[in-house]
Amino acid sequence: MYFDNVFDVNFVKNAPTVDFFLAGFPCQPFSVQGCHLGTADPSNGTVIYKLLEYISKKTPRTFVLENVKGLVNQHPETLFEIMKYLRGLKIMGRPVYTVLWACLNAKNFGLPQNRERVLVVGLMNEFKIAEFVWPVAAPWLSKCGCQNVTIFELRKFFFGEGKLLSDKKNEAC
Repeated sequence: MYFDNVFDVNFVKNAPTVDFFLAGFPCQPFSVQGCHLGTADPSNGTVIYKLLEYISKKTPRTFVLENVKGLVNQHPETLFEIMKYLRGLKIMGRPVYTVLWACLNAKNFGLPQNRERVLVVGLMNEFKIAEFVWPVAAPWLSKCGCQNVTIFELRKFFFGEGKLLSDKKNEAC
């Protein structure tokens, strides 16, 4: 569902309750390339608070929040505040969520770009059936990332010689 303004006073009230909530909040206030204002940015920097309000009022079973690596490097206090808030949500005195965070790079998971992202994952304890495990980078992509690997090379790797053609082209990696 799309909402054009999370600052609308009725946003949380009108938003549906969902089992899985996925949201990215504006990166400009936290990015190395951005304005470096963090949550002091009156428009983009405070969107995270509306997302946290949604999570606290609608309590999805699972959520994922995404932002740039600058959230860790440039504004660790904001990440700490997010984690503290989400871990502090309680129902009848018990924590609602197990909350974890990690910084993952898209190039390690089959995407052709070097894109580091911070992910905050929350699992509702009431429905948790196993411990959450972060994905591990694909071993066949670890030598040089995946920027030089084509689908034909992957097919050859899995069904052919067992070696990526780009290994021959990029031995310096």
